Amino acid sequence: MLSMQELKELEQKVKDVICPVCTERRPDGTCELTEQECPISVHLPRLVQIVSSVHSNRMEDYVQKVRDDVCSICRTTLSPRGQCNWRAEGHCALDAYLLPIVEVIDDFLVGKASIPSPK
Repeated sequence: MLSMQELKELEQKVKDVICPVCTERRPDGTCELTEQECPISVHLPRLVQIVSSVHSNRMEDYVQKVRDDVCSICRTTLSPRGQCNWRAEGHCALDAYLLPIVEVIDDFLVGKASIPSPK
């Protein structure tokens, strides 16, 4: 489990990669979303759990786990069948940028694992 400080550090690393290309970015570089609306901010702890638990070369496995563990509880998912207008309209950063998000989280976790703990 990551500490709050590590989660904040990881969130910034993910946002450094995603925010410059995100569809919610305004022309002036600011974000249309608040911290409570950005799916990266809202669901990062779950995303860390997903990346930690899914060990696959198939992106579909990560997509399915996100659908099961994140989309199923997300407030923008409107129907019991998992239909999401945000995702359908290309506004969900988790859906649009899942591959680089998984890569950043995985790299971060691998980096944390390779650091020897102080004795």
